[in-house]
Amino acid sequence: MSSRVIFSLATPLARSAIALIRISGDDCLNRLRKILRVGQVRPRVATLVKILSPDGEILDEAVMTYFKAPKSFTGEDMVELSVHGNPLIIYKIFDILRSIGFYDAEPGEFSKRAYLSGKIDIIQAEALNMYISASSDFALKNARLGYLGHLSNFYSELRNKLLRNLAFLEAHIDFSEEDIGSLNLELLAEDFKKMAEEIRLILRNYNLSRSLLDGPRVLILGLPNAGKSSIFNLLLGYDRAIVSDIPGTTRDYLEAEIFINGFNVKIIDSAGIRDSNDPIERKGVELAYKNLQSSDLIFLVHDCGVDLSLTLSLIKNLNISDVVLILNKTDIHSVPQVSESDRFFRILPICALKPESRVDLIKTIENFLALRHQGDSALFALTSRQAYLLNEFVAQIDSLLETKFLEPLDVCCQRVRDAISVLDELIGKIHTDEILGEIFSKFCIGK
Repeated sequence: MSSRVIFSLATPLARSAIALIRISGDDCLNRLRKILRVGQVRPRVATLVKILSPDGEILDEAVMTYFKAPKSFTGEDMVELSVHGNPLIIYKIFDILRSIGFYDAEPGEFSKRAYLSGKIDIIQAEALNMYISASSDFALKNARLGYLGHLSNFYSELRNKLLRNLAFLEAHIDFSEEDIGSLNLELLAEDFKKMAEEIRLILRNYNLSRSLLDGPRVLILGLPNAGKSSIFNLLLGYDRAIVSDIPGTTRDYLEAEIFINGFNVKIIDSAGIRDSNDPIERKGVELAYKNLQSSDLIFLVHDCGVDLSLTLSLIKNLNISDVVLILNKTDIHSVPQVSESDRFFRILPICALKPESRVDLIKTIENFLALRHQGDSALFALTSRQAYLLNEFVAQIDSLLETKFLEPLDVCCQRVRDAISVLDELIGKIHTDEILGEIFSKFCIGK
């Protein structure tokens, strides 16, 4: 339990009916009595209190809930104050809390204390952060699995299997002259191989899990005046981008979100791809290609009045998949034949000026999302830290299997211990302050 009492706003700082201030630390309730007018307080029971200003006047009337250690999120004494959501009131309360020796919480400090108190493990803490940040129903579901401990249980069971195999190997070293049964190396190797395959399956979905957290990205790409900004506006349902017949109107990129089938889909309108002497326009083209590498689906927009090969050349030498070829301006031009139709996720002839074309665009994204996520109901969302350590774990197991147990058994045992150490770091059994600082610094303040 920390003697340093921390506080933070747990709701967005904006004018609202209610704002929630969280407070955590040793004996925080009694220390709060200096600025509260309050009677008897029972744990976990909402209590009406009056918050006093330094001159003794009533600053605000609030509802207070007290959580007595260890039955709180952080494992420490905690108080939550529901105050009126005027930022002016909130700032005044913060000043009062500082005046009695309380400290502004750092990002993720509440969750860090929960971890250090043993209320959650590091995997659950990271999953909680992803749960808050999730941009889709699918992301919420899979981050929730991590927060509820499913992923931690999986890693713990994996660790137990390694310990059992390690004990088996060490027994044949320590009691080699005893009758403890033969050492079935084939069966042992198969067990290790299965462990590595289970982790590889999780790692194969790592890129997918990132798009689950951040939301799928759809990039609109094409030559100048192909109709990219018109398609961008059409998808949003309102005019967000400037539409003009003048080439090079979009020099930067625009980004907006639409909600499709439980996913917060990011739509990016990029600059038209062409050679230009304008340094600003050239920078826009660079950003378009940069966005291309991080996008999940590409809308390659073609003006049907232009040679198709010019549009196709934009992605000719790029290693990308999931491209929708949008043949635009079909109201004034004939639709060209596409000889490489098999390389596209879909070929979609439309007129971006017709509102009914939006249905086809949205349906295309829906189909892509359905195919992308089918069969992935049990997917765990990962952080980059977890992915790095899981790769390390697989490397340790692979190095063991490559030896075919021809090395001395004590060397094999050390390789198993190294794999266990990686799992220990993964689930937080071993850690450094630097690692914890890096993990929790990515959390929002108040969590």
